[in-house]
Parts: sequence; structure tokens; C-alpha cells
Amino acid sequence: MKWLAIAVCVPVIWWLWRRDIQVRPKFSPAFSLSLFYVLTAGARPLSWWFGFGGATNLDGNWFDRVVYGAIILAAISILSERGVDWGRLIQQNKAVMALYLFLLVTLLWAPFPFVGLRRLFRDFGAIFIILVILTEADPIEASKAIFARCAYIWFPLSEVANKYFPGIGRTYGKGGGVEYGGICGQKNTLGEVILIASFFLITELVQANRALPGLPLKQGWFSRYFRGHHLTILITLAMGSFLMVRSQSRTAEICLFAGVMILLSHKLPILKKSPRRVVILCLVAVPVFALGELVFDLSDHLLALIGRNPTLTDRTAIWEAVMKKPVNPVIGMGYMMFWDYYGGVELEHQTADLRTAHNGYLETYLDGGALGLFFLAVMLLAVGTRAVREFLTGSAYGRLAFAFFLAMLLSNITESTYARRSPLWFAFLLFALEFRGCFPSTRPVETETPETPWVAERQPVGAVGG
Repeated sequence: MKWLAIAVCVPVIWWLWRRDIQVRPKFSPAFSLSLFYVLTAGARPLSWWFGFGGATNLDGNWFDRVVYGAIILAAISILSERGVDWGRLIQQNKAVMALYLFLLVTLLWAPFPFVGLRRLFRDFGAIFIILVILTEADPIEASKAIFARCAYIWFPLSEVANKYFPGIGRTYGKGGGVEYGGICGQKNTLGEVILIASFFLITELVQANRALPGLPLKQGWFSRYFRGHHLTILITLAMGSFLMVRSQSRTAEICLFAGVMILLSHKLPILKKSPRRVVILCLVAVPVFALGELVFDLSDHLLALIGRNPTLTDRTAIWEAVMKKPVNPVIGMGYMMFWDYYGGVELEHQTADLRTAHNGYLETYLDGGALGLFFLAVMLLAVGTRAVREFLTGSAYGRLAFAFFLAMLLSNITESTYARRSPLWFAFLLFALEFRGCFPSTRPVETETPETPWVAERQPVGAVGG
């Protein structure tokens, strides 16, 4: 039966992929490099699929190191050919670069500096892949295509793995309950890739539909949503929604809800006339929630509504146990060194072999202490200011930038993705980096219209709606 499921799944993937190719512009050959990187970053490591596992955390995996090292070097070569102005790029992204530079400095006092250097290179290497995407003729179109085509593979294969290949798609939680992670390995990663892909797919769904070659669109709501490219998107979103419910990744669900409100804000009667109202609403929500938490223990009631206990599935116990370990409060222990040095934390009279604190802010403190939190705050302030500025233009790019910024802030309350090789950090950096004017192929900032901060979004031939 499981091989029959594979036999059905592969044609479905091919059908979705082919429809997508038919309606999008052609990309450069380097596009495939970025697509492969994102596709594998959202699934289990390549070494796992090819049977090259078994390495310790300190040693890493030689197979992954060779493959991803080659991809990063290839990306650097491509960018050199495209004439990147590295000086201007660094100058325009000082806050992001300062955070990475500080993480590099932390390796001076790290217990395993060469291990940390290897990991930091892998994580920083994602920036080169991102720049390959940004140097495409139409970077926002390239970004949509990458995550849509990854979703065409991630979603159907994950459901097949969950149902027919339990050794791949299922893990078991602390209480013995089944957790569905699909081809991503565990449920939180599956929720993360669904979250990211959904942001791009929903953005396309509220824009003009695209006709397939030889199948012109007609006026009316049926043609708008059940023909052309929108049909492809709806099918993919339906698969993602089903997987999100099955995975029960509450962090991803909350981030998805908040992000969708941002992405659809221009369609809501109260908010569509003034994006500024959305920003004010977000700014007001923070102190209001803090006051409600102080007076009414608001988080306990909200967590009960979404089926979570006040311990956030034992995350609070992990945080308490982590804070009992000796860590330099000013400079931390070095990038990604805490878990290698201590090997785990004591939970319920036993040592739990963990690799994450399930909180990005606490994880940054472990890496770099108070100084690490300072550089993180500076980076978030700089990126957040730019995201708000872009959002106020009323463009699709601005809504995506603000949605990913908000998702990053929320997700790191219960997950650790800051400066970690993860799909969400990759998508965040895709919108965090200021790249205009850094490449010969990119139009100067002064020639861009306020409505389209990246490259003018194309109205496809045969499009219906808006």
C-alpha cells in the first residue's frame, strides 16, 4: 500500500510543479542552487537520507559539510560574477553583520572554538544563498517560486511519510504520544515550513490569477479561484492546512494566524485604508498583553484555549534548569556551545539530552550573554524599523517583510531560530537584508516606486482579479 501511495504522490508533485513552471517567468540556472538549498534545509539532513548518519554533535557530519560547503562556495562564485558591491552591502546591513561578527568573537572563549566556527560558517552561508535569490531579475517572483515549489514536495511527501512510513514521519513524545513530522523529522520543523510556504502562497492568492497556456481565464469568482494558478495554490494550501492540524505545532499556528492578519490587512475594511493602523495595533497589543499577564495571568487562559498547559509543554522547566547552569552573564559561553559543554539539563531527576532551550532569546543569552542580547536587540530594531517602513508603502513585499518579522518575534518565545540554520531564519533574512543598489542588475533606490520596493510586480498575461 505504501508504494501505491508513492506512485500516486509523485505524479501529483509533477502536476503541481509543471503548472507552476508554466505561469512563471524563467529564472537563471543559479535559481536551482537556491531551490535545492531551501528544499533540503526544510527536510531531514541529506546525510540521513543517504545513510551517512551516526556522527557525534561535536564532530558533525562530513557528508553534509561537503555538500553544503560546496553549495555555499558555488553561491559565492555566482555572486562574484554578478558584481556584488560587498562594501555597500555590509554598510547597508550593519546591524545584521554586527550580530554575526559578535557571534564570531564569542568563539574566542568557547570551549570548542573550531566546532563553533564550522557551525557559524554553515549558518552565515545562508546569506550567500539569499543573495543569489535577490540578484535574480525579479527577486520577489523568485522567492515565491522557491517556496511554492518546495511546498509541492514537502507537503504531499510529508503526508505519505506520516501515514505509510512511520520510521520517517513519526516520533514519540515524552508521554508516548505520536508526533507527526513528515519528511522534516519533527513536528515543529514541519509546522515551520508550512508557516513559511503559506505566507508566500497566501500572498499570491490575493493577487491577480495567472492563466495557464491555452486555458484563458474568464471573469467571475469561480475562474478566479478554481482555474489557473490559483487552483494550484488552493490545493497546496489545503494540504498544508491538513498537515498543520495533524502536526499540532502550536507555535507555528499562532505565528500563521498573526502573519495572515498582516498579509490580509489590505483587504480588511477597518485597516485597508491605513496600514499605519496595523502597526499601531501591534504596538498597543504588547503593553496590553503585559498588563493582562500581570493582573489576570492572561497567558494561562490563552494557553488553555489552544490546548497547552502553562508550562508550554515543559518548556518553562527547561528554562529554569538551563538558568541554573553557570554561564557568564556578560559574554555567554560562545556560539552554540552550551549544549555541547553541559550535555543536557536535569529534568525530573534525570538528565535530558537536549539541543535547544526552546527560546531564541534565552539561547542568544547562552551564546553571548547580555552582549549577545544587546546585538540581537539592535538587529531586531533595525530590521523591524525597515519592515514597518516597507509595510507602510502598502506593497506585497512590505506585508511579507512585516509578517516574517512578527513571526520571528513570536516563534522565538518557544523555539530557538535566531542565528540558527532553520527555514524561518532563512526567510527572515530574505526580507531583513537591504540589497538595493548593491548589484549592477538591481535598479537604484531612487528609481523605484513606493508601491513596489523590490522590482515592479508583474501583471501576467491573462490575469484576472487584483
